[in-house]
Amino acid sequence: TIRIEGAEVNQGPQGYALVVNADLPDPPSPLEEQQNLLVVPARFSGAEFEPSLSSILNMIEGARIYFQEVTYGLVNIVPQYTASIQLDHVRGHYEESNRTPLIELAQEVIGKVGAERFLGADPDDPSDDIDRMVIVVNDPEFEEDWATTGPWPYELPAALTRRISVSIHSHESPPAHITHGLGHQFGLVDLYTYDHVHLDHLVDD
Repeated sequence: TIRIEGAEVNQGPQGYALVVNADLPDPPSPLEEQQNLLVVPARFSGAEFEPSLSSILNMIEGARIYFQEVTYGLVNIVPQYTASIQLDHVRGHYEESNRTPLIELAQEVIGKVGAERFLGADPDDPSDDIDRMVIVVNDPEFEEDWATTGPWPYELPAALTRRISVSIHSHESPPAHITHGLGHQFGLVDLYTYDHVHLDHLVDD
């Protein structure tokens, strides 16, 4: 929380500017040819179903091919996979009104995976660091896909100093949802929120 208190304001209200500097690496660029992506299967507490690795591989491979095609080979998603992560709570816990699943789930998963997992083999070479993460949860009723529009704008957990972007999907999300979430990670916006532009037109075209 930042609080601004004017000691002597003769006329107001008055605006102010805030500038913040931090010694952090640059956010992941959508223009880099190699996009290192960490894929984390996650199980809600009380939900025993374990999606098959092959189904997750197919989901990510479809998204990889899509982005390689639409960028004419300029973007190559390079996925890495972790073992399944056991979450601490049931799905409803993350969806309560005072929580946001994107923040709660991502911070918990990063904490369990560990900050060092996002660093490559060579600490002096940022090109092999992991810049993006997709969390695949094991509940088909997790119907909303969540994604950061660009790099992670919240507190970085587990001492992670590498700026990343994140999206979260159900194991039954169609390929279009995965590419949609990754599109947000690359900084793309939902065009259908604008007047006269609708989702069904985008899909048909």
